[in-house]
Amino acid sequence: MNFTKIARLSAALTIGVLASLTPAQMAAATGTTTLSYNFDAPGQLANDFQSYVASGTVDQVSDGGISNSGSISTHDDAANAVFQPKAKFTIGPVGSSYSFSSFMKSTGPNGYSGFGFTATTPSAATDSNVNGGPFRPIDALGISVHGGGYVFHNENVNTGANWDVDTEGVTTVKKTTNPDLLGTFSPDDWYRIIFTIDRTTQTTFDIGVEVFPCNSAGVLVADTPEASFRMLNQAAPTLLAADYIYSYINFSGFRVTNFDNFATTVGGGVVVEGAPEGSLSGDIPTDDVSDDLANTGGSAEGLADVAALALVMIGLGLIVIRSKRRSTRN
Repeated sequence: MNFTKIARLSAALTIGVLASLTPAQMAAATGTTTLSYNFDAPGQLANDFQSYVASGTVDQVSDGGISNSGSISTHDDAANAVFQPKAKFTIGPVGSSYSFSSFMKSTGPNGYSGFGFTATTPSAATDSNVNGGPFRPIDALGISVHGGGYVFHNENVNTGANWDVDTEGVTTVKKTTNPDLLGTFSPDDWYRIIFTIDRTTQTTFDIGVEVFPCNSAGVLVADTPEASFRMLNQAAPTLLAADYIYSYINFSGFRVTNFDNFATTVGGGVVVEGAPEGSLSGDIPTDDVSDDLANTGGSAEGLADVAALALVMIGLGLIVIRSKRRSTRN
């Protein structure tokens, strides 16, 4: 047996495995993935979401959405409700980013709707009008919007203001000239809302909201937001301590009558699990996707397997080389 050839083969295989697998894992870890729901397929809200409806009627309907497509409807009445996709996320390392977006039809006289992250499951014990604010998960890191303003949520703290004013503790990127933003800036009451979270340190996040008036076909009135605000250095200890977190949608009072095209985009090593088939887009490693697991980053288990295989191959090479040397001496 040619021991030298075996040793060389072990080394070559080790290098090949590391060269072929490690870049794929690293590329996946730095990519972005979007989890989206258009509410066109019947039963999407009932099958892919958990919910708690404290009052009113909120369900999926076949019309009323963007271009009269399927949507979530409050049936033109007040409601307090939280809907949570069954898909779950890891919190992600420093540098991770999260973006939530949807189209909302805003016609009600008073109330809120919004979204964000929670570590809870919808229930009477975990969803409420926290400290007199909008109905939402009690540990939410999120946003609620209404005609004249917004409310940032960080667990039990609500920070609210109007669209046309500067507020202490809130960074104004752009304020509007008319306080009734979600009542007058759209030709037919539709608005695209975007909420962002950026993990800036081990213990804090920066969060922000943007509002884009649009028409009923989802065409934006302008490419830049009509209003944009941020809050910096937000601690969210409950979310940081959780093994998994979930996106959510909240309805509070009578504001949004139809809600459509809900999307959560994550990047920087965040893992998505339990996403329904066809709901993911973006950077999805083909070797990591199954019916119940879609991974935007290389999993710890996957990297461990690669490292273990490499160590075995290196060890085999060293053993063979040592055996060759001993046989030569003898």
